Amino acid sequence: MAYTTLAQLKKRVSAVVLAMLADEQNRDTSTTALVDTILADSDVVAVIDEAIADADLLINQYVQGVVDITDTAITDQFEPVSACLAIFNLYSRRHNDGEDNPKFWERKEKVKWLEMVGRRQLKLATGPEVPTITAYSSTASRTPVVNDTSVEMY
Repeated sequence: MAYTTLAQLKKRVSAVVLAMLADEQNRDTSTTALVDTILADSDVVAVIDEAIADADLLINQYVQGVVDITDTAITDQFEPVSACLAIFNLYSRRHNDGEDNPKFWERKEKVKWLEMVGRRQLKLATGPEVPTITAYSSTASRTPVVNDTSVEMY
């Protein structure tokens, strides 16, 4: 099961941008009807599904064996990470993987979050009464503070 969907990607970037990034034929995206047609095309859907699958594979490589990837209370927290990585993957089709990719810095932040989960430096919350993600601090001079899926060092 994928951590994100096309519908969730549309909440993060416009349908026009998704169509432009995933469409190999570079069709006209000037109207909503044209965009909807492009996003319904099986080749475009396959490109988007591949971007999501690649994002989810990266997530699983970091967290498998550390968290229960069958627990939806846990995996729901991966949706914003998966969406960011999938959009980065789509942009990478048109840009390189470097800093000119609009999702470059956000991707770095999400991968840092995954690394911390993978090293058990972050504990994912499982109940609605607790924050989405909690962080632990040791004797380090810089304490990780985690809000949603972003990590800031203070």
